[in-house]
Amino acid sequence: DMSTPPHGGQDQDTFAKVMEMDAAFKAQAKEKLLDPSAEATALSEMLQGNSKTMVQEACVSHLGEVRWCELTQAHEFWKAAGISSTGSAVCKVVEELEAEHLRPTGILERIRGGNAPACNGLSTLMKYLDTKKPEVEGAEAAS
Repeated sequence: DMSTPPHGGQDQDTFAKVMEMDAAFKAQAKEKLLDPSAEATALSEMLQGNSKTMVQEACVSHLGEVRWCELTQAHEFWKAAGISSTGSAVCKVVEELEAEHLRPTGILERIRGGNAPACNGLSTLMKYLDTKKPEVEGAEAAS
């Protein structure tokens, strides 16, 4: 009769271990996680820096020209806002969504590795960043 495992508690243990390891992995990811300036720098590296041409090719092939233009336009705001505002907004998005895959450092790494679908992460990140814009005194809201 296979219904009862020979030593009753082992499956529980294994499950608990997996959960523990998962939690440890998440905690570790969180620790190396959020260096706001590194994330902001990676974002601008993709949208206006040395990696722009490579990222543009990947994203245009994967998302289309129109979406790519929207991403670079969306980044204009953050470019003006500066590294520290951008970094803290990026970190908020990643933390609130518990979305490690939206970290610009990781997206850049994946695109460098030839993984064009990582552009979806960039697209999603920019969409959420839109909701994190700090109120800028006296700035006109772009219509």
